[in-house]
Amino acid sequence: MPSYSPELVQTMRAALDEVMTKVPMNQATPGIKAHMAELILKAAADGQATYAGLLAAASDQIQSIRRINVNSAP
Repeated sequence: MPSYSPELVQTMRAALDEVMTKVPMNQATPGIKAHMAELILKAAADGQATYAGLLAAASDQIQSIRRINVNSAP
C-alpha cells in the first residue's frame, strides 16, 4: 500500500475539492466524490504529485459524468 507525505495528502484533498466544484450540483453525490477521489489516488500512486496533474486526472472524467446525466434524463 502506498504511503503519501502529509503535503501530498493535502494536495490531493485540494485537487478533490477543486474538481468537485466543476461537477454539476445535481451530480455531486458522495459516490461521485468517492470516484473522483479514487482517480486522484490512482494518479498519485502512478507518481503524479503536482496539484495540476492530480486535478487533471479527475477533471478528465467530468465530461463523462455530464454525459451520464444527459443520457439518463427523462
